[in-house]
Amino acid sequence: MKKLIFVAIVLLLIALSFENGKLTVQGAGGPVPFAAVSLGNTEKFTDPSGEVKILKTVFQNNLKINRLGFKETTVSLPFSLFYLKYNVVLTPESYSGIAEQLNNMLSGLQSYEYAYSLKVSSDNKTQTQVINAKFSRGNFIFSNKSDFTGADYSILYKNKNFYLINGSEKTLLEGEEKDSFISKNIIFLSANDLVSSILPSEEPQTISYSGNNVIISWEKAKAILTVGKTGMLSNLNFTQDTDSEHIEVHFSLNKVNESVEL
Repeated sequence: MKKLIFVAIVLLLIALSFENGKLTVQGAGGPVPFAAVSLGNTEKFTDPSGEVKILKTVFQNNLKINRLGFKETTVSLPFSLFYLKYNVVLTPESYSGIAEQLNNMLSGLQSYEYAYSLKVSSDNKTQTQVINAKFSRGNFIFSNKSDFTGADYSILYKNKNFYLINGSEKTLLEGEEKDSFISKNIIFLSANDLVSSILPSEEPQTISYSGNNVIISWEKAKAILTVGKTGMLSNLNFTQDTDSEHIEVHFSLNKVNESVEL
């Protein structure tokens, strides 16, 4: 009988050792969607309401929480025998801190696709540039069509060779032809370099938050950073007005660290 009681107690302790809980992550703009919540080797992301279910032990658990636009936060969940509801409030990050977060986020990507468009409008004319790129482990396809330079080309770099793409045809670039093309054209812009070039170096007037958007405002410019479901930057929209021009930039990032066909 004592053995049965002992076994029952052990089983009860094991069952209580992994109680489900719910974590709610909030920030300056309310709930924080798509924040990465790490417990040990397990990582989950908050839902659009800023909530995530966690599997915790009855003992103290240290959670690390990351989201673009907020400072990294580590919290210790209290001892609990039963279902736990816990709220965490994140601290907004500085503009330089956000720039560093973006650099860390984008610099180590193994594969991705992106689309970029620039439109500059004045009283007399509108000029555009459209770039589409695919990148996979050092190889890439880069397409550039620009009213500013007259460029209109697509290039494939694969297995250390350059190819011009025209529809379904590929032409290998070699020798002087390759050197001439490389010297006259942009061969590739990484997602990190492109995002860095979009955002101004000047300190903004305000940084605010709305759902999965980080809104950065200057006197005559605004950038909206949109965070995707896995915590990665998914879109960047930038607008700026000068005395003579209106500038619009749109950038979208897809298939991050997924299979990308070249």
